[in-house]
Amino acid sequence: MEAAMRRAGVTDDDLRQRLRLAGITARTQVRLAVLERTGEISVLAAAAGECEPWMHEDLPRSLEPQ
Repeated sequence: MEAAMRRAGVTDDDLRQRLRLAGITARTQVRLAVLERTGEISVLAAAAGECEPWMHEDLPRSLEPQ
């Protein structure tokens, strides 16, 4: 994850800020975090339950939630 973040120019501080804005208080609460084409980071919480496939069909298969 760290190497991908470096390539994308996303710092730990950037990610922490977005997680806080999404109401995340622990990394275990994150199901999926995506750097969108706009440069924004989207966060899907693990507590949200099953992730509808439509929500991640534009991501490479290796990034899809398990």
